[in-house]
Amino acid sequence: MSRVAKGIEVATNVAVLVVCFLLTVSLVRSTASGNVRAVSASPLVGSKLNIGGASWGASRKTVVLAMSTECHFCKESTPFYKRLLSVASSRHDRVMAAFPQSELVSKDYLEKEQLGVDEVKQIPLDSIRVSGTPTLMIVDTSGTILKSWVGKLTPAAEAEVVNAL
Repeated sequence: MSRVAKGIEVATNVAVLVVCFLLTVSLVRSTASGNVRAVSASPLVGSKLNIGGASWGASRKTVVLAMSTECHFCKESTPFYKRLLSVASSRHDRVMAAFPQSELVSKDYLEKEQLGVDEVKQIPLDSIRVSGTPTLMIVDTSGTILKSWVGKLTPAAEAEVVNAL
């Protein structure tokens, strides 16, 4: 009986290790994809974006980057944001950064990342239906959201953002 018990114990240990390995692989894949989506609330295309003092009419389109200084996906997306700022500038579109942190802290973060946006706003992100950062929105001259993206974007989604300008 002790051989049978020992065999069952070994089989159980192997099964536990296999399950742990599979769960780890699944977690790594979902994290590595970087395609994080907000589930509960996201900016609604077609709705008005209410950010006090925003000058939507200053350009044909405004790109709103809803970010957090504590968001690693925001930091990882910096190379794309630099390209996006260049494209927006060449098309005379404005770029606004919205942070839950103070404007002073946010401007310091943007300066360190070398992201020269046109405007920085401090706003509770849930007040504009942003529950995940980064969130990008393209807004027209009336403040209406034309398109939005949530999370670290794939190269295809990055191209979609640029083409939407």
